[in-house]
Amino acid sequence: MVVGPSMLPTLHMEGDVVLLSHLAFTPQAGDLVVFKSPLDPRRFVVKRVVGVPGDTIRCDGPPPPDALVPLTVPPGTLWVQGDNVANSTDSRHYGPVPIGLVVGRVVMALRWPPVLFTRSQTRPPVDGAP
Repeated sequence: MVVGPSMLPTLHMEGDVVLLSHLAFTPQAGDLVVFKSPLDPRRFVVKRVVGVPGDTIRCDGPPPPDALVPLTVPPGTLWVQGDNVANSTDSRHYGPVPIGLVVGRVVMALRWPPVLFTRSQTRPPVDGAP
């Protein structure tokens, strides 16, 4: 069950249940993954994969506030961020996440208790497609 604002608007602050695939998979940018928190291994968190090993991404750097620093994702790790970047503790705070901490890829999100049935989208639309 998801709790917290970091994945708004993709996932609600509380009440969403995510179903995972624990089968072997190769993480791709855009995937939602659940992993053990690098800050507290007793907790599990859900974030979006922004970069995979070898990708160069731009992340928040030191002042000025809008400075973006290029970073290459190291082998064996993922760069993850919440969709609500203004309110998310993610790789910008704890660095790349070892792939070994990933427990699964989100394949479906359900609102619990069900209120409305809507199409869930775990990857961002391509070229503005619905």
